[in-house]
Amino acid sequence: MTGTHDSTLLALRDFLLTAGTWCREHGHARLGERYERTSDLLDVTDRLLHQLGIDYLAATLPSPAPTAPSPGRTPH
Repeated sequence: MTGTHDSTLLALRDFLLTAGTWCREHGHARLGERYERTSDLLDVTDRLLHQLGIDYLAATLPSPAPTAPSPGRTPH
């Protein structure tokens, strides 16, 4: 799943963000920065995949059936 707290991509993003913080705290600033940038890319990827899924569903689901006119109005 994407776009949710249960997303595998977001779990990996969080792991990389944590690894980046750990690396920075232990004197590996460049490696920490790489992990953090990669975590940012996974965040963007998750959002894009979520939006693509929404767009796909909107394009493939049938449009709603026309509704009957409301009772107070008469068709002309």
